[in-house]
Amino acid sequence: EKGGIEFYWISHLEHLQRRSNGEVGYEVYLDPKLHEWATARDDDGKLSNILTLDNHYFDITSGLERWLYLWARKSASWKHDGFWQESFELLREKSSTTRGTRQFRHHLRQIIKRNAMPGYDLMEITTPKGPALGVSRRQDSTLLMSPKSIEQRSLEL
Repeated sequence: EKGGIEFYWISHLEHLQRRSNGEVGYEVYLDPKLHEWATARDDDGKLSNILTLDNHYFDITSGLERWLYLWARKSASWKHDGFWQESFELLREKSSTTRGTRQFRHHLRQIIKRNAMPGYDLMEITTPKGPALGVSRRQDSTLLMSPKSIEQRSLEL
């Protein structure tokens, strides 16, 4: 593209060899701008450009719940006041589920009832256009529980 800015992920690639001229591998150098961007920190000292996953994400067994976590992580970020709302129907479309509308709503309501998503509170919101999922960031890290912990706790009750 004429007049555009060129950017390369890899600024330099070096082929490494053994003494017998047999290949060992490659040494890869990332573009310094990429490294600078990836290691940038905010005022609190946290990486500001990297989207991380809560360790409890890997305890989630439901495919829909994993997808919702990733979607919420992107949509209900601190930069967006920590709240996000989406209609059940749009969530169904975006998730590319093969479930019917009634099945999807039932499964989504089960996830909301458990409210076990790491780092987020889930709620059903009634809107003029139908039910919607409300997701807000949990403010207190002590509220974080793994889905397995919540399931175990509910079994004990």
